[in-house]
Amino acid sequence: MKTLTLVRTESGPHGTFGLLSLGDRSWHTVELPWSGNVPRKSCVPAGEYLLVKHDSPLVTRITKGRHTWTWMLKDVEGRTYILLHPANWPHELEGCIAPGLSRGVLNGLPAVLSSQVAYDEVMAAIGEGPARLIIQWDLKEFP
Repeated sequence: MKTLTLVRTESGPHGTFGLLSLGDRSWHTVELPWSGNVPRKSCVPAGEYLLVKHDSPLVTRITKGRHTWTWMLKDVEGRTYILLHPANWPHELEGCIAPGLSRGVLNGLPAVLSSQVAYDEVMAAIGEGPARLIIQWDLKEFP
């Protein structure tokens, strides 16, 4: 089973940012700010999650049909449908996780860049799975 690790390094009102790693590969990530695990308003709690395949009309639309399924975090307490998918800003997410090739600013807001390319790379790196995701915080002060 492949194991991905997401280390969150920054969280504030403009989002939660981190680094997703698999082997020697890594991608930047964007999520919603931590808001007490409130569905559709918060990033998910740190922990270890099984990734399961999920057919996703959202991913099909966002990727213009390049992908019709994605990885979904299983057994997130109090939450459902936490997906990996492309996005640049936290406001494009409802609790999901989006990869990017780098961090930057788009339209004056903190963002991850080249999310579509990063998503393609993550999907290729995971392959057919199975996979698990370990999420950790590495902040000087927890939000």
